[in-house]
Amino acid sequence: MSQILRYVYKGEVYESLIAITPAKSLTGYDLSQLILRSISEMGLQAEHLVAQCYDGASNMRGQFSGVQKFIKDAAGEQVMYVWCWAHSLNLVLESFVKKASTVALKTFGVLQQLYVYIERSPKRHRQYMEHVKTAGAESGPRLLQSLCETRWSASFTNLRIVDSRLPDIIKTLSDLSHDDVEASQLCKSLMKFDIVFGIKLLRLVFGYANAVSEFLQRSDVDMLNAFDRVAGLKATLQECRTDDRFEQLWQEATDACTSLDIDIPQQSQKRQRKVSKSLQEYFMFDSSIASAADSDGRDVRDQYKVEYYFTTLDTVIHDIEDRFNTRATETVRQMSAFCVWNDRTPNDTDNVRQMAKTYTLDSDLCAVQYDLLRNDPSIKDVTSLTSLVSHMYTHGLHEAYREIYQLACILLTVPVSSAGCERAFSKLCLVKDELRSTMGDERLNGLMLMAVEKNIVKDLDLQTFVDTFALKPRKLKL
Repeated sequence: MSQILRYVYKGEVYESLIAITPAKSLTGYDLSQLILRSISEMGLQAEHLVAQCYDGASNMRGQFSGVQKFIKDAAGEQVMYVWCWAHSLNLVLESFVKKASTVALKTFGVLQQLYVYIERSPKRHRQYMEHVKTAGAESGPRLLQSLCETRWSASFTNLRIVDSRLPDIIKTLSDLSHDDVEASQLCKSLMKFDIVFGIKLLRLVFGYANAVSEFLQRSDVDMLNAFDRVAGLKATLQECRTDDRFEQLWQEATDACTSLDIDIPQQSQKRQRKVSKSLQEYFMFDSSIASAADSDGRDVRDQYKVEYYFTTLDTVIHDIEDRFNTRATETVRQMSAFCVWNDRTPNDTDNVRQMAKTYTLDSDLCAVQYDLLRNDPSIKDVTSLTSLVSHMYTHGLHEAYREIYQLACILLTVPVSSAGCERAFSKLCLVKDELRSTMGDERLNGLMLMAVEKNIVKDLDLQTFVDTFALKPRKLKL
């Protein structure tokens, strides 16, 4: 289990790896004890914890037997639990793909088959790269990627590659289809309008989501910025839910199909139902009304717009509201009082007093310093909570407004995502390879700390370590 410590030092926020500990049990209580033990070994007190951030596993977020519950019992109820926002956004997309969208399932199914067929065969991969070079695409992403649930950007990357390299992929499959039935079937599956339309639609949605996801994984992001980015994603998707944006996407899909000789579905021609002659003399019947009643009134374009385009956007927007707004509204509402750089932010001393009491600060002094800080002319260039804390430290305001500075540092310490733990684990396969497969836990922990915190290691004087090691008494067997 990797443990990341988030803290503020000299006006800057940092996330540092403190331990890689083996977990013999995955119960909430045992994992919480590992965390508390690591904190104690560093000389820190659990009562000073501000917040904790994990993924959505039941043993981590459990209300009664999860890690967050036992941490609160040991450190206090003020220790806020944050469900990793990057994980939550990834769950939004996973839920949408698996449950809500037929076009998404079909499209990603074909893309995964493409990856397996082309990239896992050196011969097919070589033929594909020859077509890419012939097309003049020497730079940019070209290799197809596998769709992986734990690699959050893999889906968007694969959609972007397939969308830009679709002619080369079809040419490769066409060449291979002469001797391979699987290539022929895969080429037929890819050369369908609904697949091309699905690639365009999913690239639009996943492109916006991927940009926000990468922002949420940054170590210097604060809760207010994260909430604004997620709200911006929701607003952007709502702006896309218009007839004009659909027509633009439809035109891109039809242009791509035209260049690839893919059939474009035409308007549906439903046979109009005839009215029985025996009933015509008893009812007044308008032929135009009959046509509207007998037909659903929608051509193929309207069907794609209603059943695919609007449904996709509505599902993602609803899941974003469900997973983010209800969980973060109260926290962000209190923290929004620190948007002192925004003239439209109301003077909210009540929230400042409440937060100060939560973290055992002087609430009256915080309220006074908050009012003074709001009217300080030097903060006009501040745009976020992170820049506010940095500005206060560099300009000496942390001494003038000591209490409110401490409160701002506490709020900046609240993590948004646990992506740092994921990045630490990505180093594990580089540190513990086939040549180091038998190393002990203590040595592995030390090497992992050096690999992840390499910026700190570079500033160390290695000669001091060599001299210290040489002074130790030791025996060598000759």
